[in-house]
Amino acid sequence: MSCVTRVFCCKCRYVIATMGFINLILIYMMRVDLNVTMLAMVNDTVDKTSTNHKSFFCSDFYNYTSLTNTEVYFIKSDNTSMQINAGEFNWNRLTQGLILGAFFWGYILTQIPGGILAFRFGPKWIIFSSLFGCAITEFCIPTAARIRVELLITLRVIQGLLQGVVMPNTGCLVGNWSPPSEKSRFTTFVFSGLVIGAVIGQSLAGVISQPRLVHSTDLTTPTYISYWPYVHYIYGIIAVVFSGIWTVLVFNSPNQHPWISSSEKQYILSTSVHNNSENDNKSGRMTSDMVNPPDSRSLDNISVETKVLYKNPVPWGQIFKSSPVWSILICHVCFNWSFYSLITSMPTYMCRVLGFSMTENGLLSSIPYIAQSIVSLIAAYLSDFLIAKHFLSTTSVRKLNNVIALGGLGLGLISVSLVGCNRMAAIVLFSVTIGLMGFSLAGYGSNALDLAPIYNGNIISVTNTAATLPGIFGPLVIGYVTRNSSSIHNWMIVFGIAAGIAWFGALMNLWLTSGEIQPWGRLIYIKNTNNNPLNRQSSITTGNTSPKFQNIVTNETENH
Repeated sequence: MSCVTRVFCCKCRYVIATMGFINLILIYMMRVDLNVTMLAMVNDTVDKTSTNHKSFFCSDFYNYTSLTNTEVYFIKSDNTSMQINAGEFNWNRLTQGLILGAFFWGYILTQIPGGILAFRFGPKWIIFSSLFGCAITEFCIPTAARIRVELLITLRVIQGLLQGVVMPNTGCLVGNWSPPSEKSRFTTFVFSGLVIGAVIGQSLAGVISQPRLVHSTDLTTPTYISYWPYVHYIYGIIAVVFSGIWTVLVFNSPNQHPWISSSEKQYILSTSVHNNSENDNKSGRMTSDMVNPPDSRSLDNISVETKVLYKNPVPWGQIFKSSPVWSILICHVCFNWSFYSLITSMPTYMCRVLGFSMTENGLLSSIPYIAQSIVSLIAAYLSDFLIAKHFLSTTSVRKLNNVIALGGLGLGLISVSLVGCNRMAAIVLFSVTIGLMGFSLAGYGSNALDLAPIYNGNIISVTNTAATLPGIFGPLVIGYVTRNSSSIHNWMIVFGIAAGIAWFGALMNLWLTSGEIQPWGRLIYIKNTNNNPLNRQSSITTGNTSPKFQNIVTNETENH
């Protein structure tokens, strides 16, 4: 079976990274597809809260001509007509915001439990369960929407519950497989799947959902049909197939991988956060098999084969009291306010304000996220280079990336609101703004590995829990601000709120961010004698351990 791995890549850790990357693509495709299919599902004529229906679009591009109970028509500046979608569901703006935000009601509840599960059982089967469960819910979305809106909201909450465990478990998988010298690149590559998923998910959904003319006798009575349910069916099928592949190729740690070469295993385990005991448990987590630690003198000249990483219970109290952890949390929350707002509402802005068709919407909305993926990879390589060559400390690199991501985000959103109905300028500015957001993965996105590589998944579970709040309140705020009109003025308010939040995060980052390993997150190795049961616990902590005992870690881990 070793040939199976080599079909994909010569290194097992690269296969794991690729599988994690694809998994996040599929997870995010199933998260964002409703943002686009909603445009085909909803009857835009039902929300008649504004007497001036020109407010649907930029007046530079459209003039209101007629309104019936089923169709709305606008005439473009080139005298061609455009139909405003009259979908099958009569949901107003606030209801739509409620549906889109419902995902995050469930998402916020399973972040910390997801980190605990990753710590106890390992990430492989937890991620599989999430992916497979989300695929099943995807199949049910069209039926649920047609039965009752409350059922659709419930289904979205369930999707959120299932996906909430993915981020901390993916962080655990990355921590188990990434050598410190590759951690920025490894982390960025895997988590860039989120952005690629948004690109593919929205683009494909836009193409499939675009209403198609099936019968027309004259301009005033066309018949359109949208195949939006097939978006959810297709995404669900792909996720089911991939979940089967996941069970074959993914393993919790190098210790459990049956096809890994001895040289690669030696390389990962000698520099990473892993236990190298052949007797490690099913979860792949690091567990001491010794009741009491040896004296530090006994650790001299211990080889990788006989060295075991001791792992204390998760120090939740110290995590919550840590200023650098709070920096990650604040940056994550401030970043996600804009990220979730753009993910959920950019298709609406492109359609209802700038007047793009659904196909154009899906394709053009993906351009900024392609830019973000490219920028994130460049930022990761540049960050690793600056740290490895000692041009900048890890702390400086993390702060710099956060400032570029959050500061640039705020400036870009203000600029988008100022260009108004200039569609080309808006697309360019969206691309630059969201592209700069790619620096975040090499900023706060990699910072937990600096602070406590052994508790990476646990820290992510805490920060991502708080960072889910923007997903709950963002769509509601946008729905409230634009409840009477999708005018440029109202969207300037939306973008202004997001810009202010982003700038606040950039400032707090300069004050609190650190790239230094924390005392409670230090790696501790002890000699593996294989004499005692694995489940026995020691009372040792990093605080009462000799410096030599605390610091048996590779130079790469503490090269800040």
